[in-house]
Amino acid sequence: RSVLVTEQVPMGSAILDGTGIVLDADLSACRLLGTTREALVGSSLLGVVPHDQRADLSAQLRRVADQGASGLRVEFPIDRPDGSGARVELLVCVR
Repeated sequence: RSVLVTEQVPMGSAILDGTGIVLDADLSACRLLGTTREALVGSSLLGVVPHDQRADLSAQLRRVADQGASGLRVEFPIDRPDGSGARVELLVCVR
């Protein structure tokens, strides 16, 4: 039941490790990022972030992993595989 609910949310949801590797993602996250779940899981979220933004996002993800900083909100641009772009907001919740 929870899988059905999360897949209907208009926002994407993904589980990342402390380095930004995608461990799981729902269909909304895949649509937002313009990719499939199979391509997204196991890849780095940093791969969809423009090169000039990667160091900052990487540092913020490391801080969350090291300090358990729940509630971090980061807005950043992404580059989709089809060449289009979007701005996304990442809300980090540590469990």
